[in-house]
Amino acid sequence: MFEQKLLAHFRKLIIEHEEGSIAPLIIVYFTVIMSSIFVIANVASVYIARKDLIAAAEGALSKATQELDEFRYYYGFPKVMLGESSQTAAIPINCNDANLTFRRELSVTQLNSEISIVEFECNGEDLRASVSQKGRLPFELPIFEIREFTNQVEVAARSIYLNKL
Repeated sequence: MFEQKLLAHFRKLIIEHEEGSIAPLIIVYFTVIMSSIFVIANVASVYIARKDLIAAAEGALSKATQELDEFRYYYGFPKVMLGESSQTAAIPINCNDANLTFRRELSVTQLNSEISIVEFECNGEDLRASVSQKGRLPFELPIFEIREFTNQVEVAARSIYLNKL
């Protein structure tokens, strides 16, 4: 009985002497949560813009591989690709037409901002391109002075010919 009264007395003392406010704690939690949301949204935006840029560049490069070098195709022998099966050969690509097609397709598929072609390589059988794009962050971070980002990707393609038996 004495122990229960003593315990009740201590509880009463503890409850009566609690001081302070939870407002600073709530403010800190709110700040941390909002900062996390801003960072996650910005990272997701950069990731999505990068995926869109890759898709646009791959689509344009795929269309460019269809530019056939008719002279080498009809009057030359298709080059057998090393390391592949004997049924696979590279189709000759007209590099000038492929370059024009690549640029045209990229200009048609402009995303939120202009896509810059950093490099375009064609060796007659393989195409490789490097493109970049600048974008703005959805939530600017004035503390870090970060307002925009640049994505740069490289894509490559080869046009192949499959012999059917």
